[in-house]
Amino acid sequence: MSITIVSVDQNANPVGTMPHKLQVSYNFDFDLFGIVSVQKGYKMAWLLNKFLGISLVKNENFRMESNEHKRFEIPNYIFKTENNTYRLICNKSAAYKYAQKYSIAPELQNIDYFLLIENQTGLISPDKILNVIQDLSEVQYVCSIDLETLKSRENFLF
Repeated sequence: MSITIVSVDQNANPVGTMPHKLQVSYNFDFDLFGIVSVQKGYKMAWLLNKFLGISLVKNENFRMESNEHKRFEIPNYIFKTENNTYRLICNKSAAYKYAQKYSIAPELQNIDYFLLIENQTGLISPDKILNVIQDLSEVQYVCSIDLETLKSRENFLF
């Protein structure tokens, strides 16, 4: 994340002072895959561990807030190496009886899970990962997600 503070010279505007403007730009330096599957989170994590050769483990739920100021939690799994981070993120909020479901990416309601890969070495091939996940019989659909067009992309900054 980079932050730029733009300040206006008060001497240049003698009528009044202009407020400071804060511009924030984020670095979306990760690959994001959308997965459709009826499997539970722990089963999806186990499948990815087995076929991608990683070790995703249950992580503390992400606490988020909806546009209606309702708080909800998103289950996730994580695996970190020295140079890379893998996150399996449920798109739907943790199941609460009679509670409304919220999504980390509301514009992609049909996606059940996201696999986020921070690839600092460049040695991980997104195409290879996509092919491995496509070959899983438990997965109905998988796609690479273009972060430039994703409205809720800031929800994936952890």
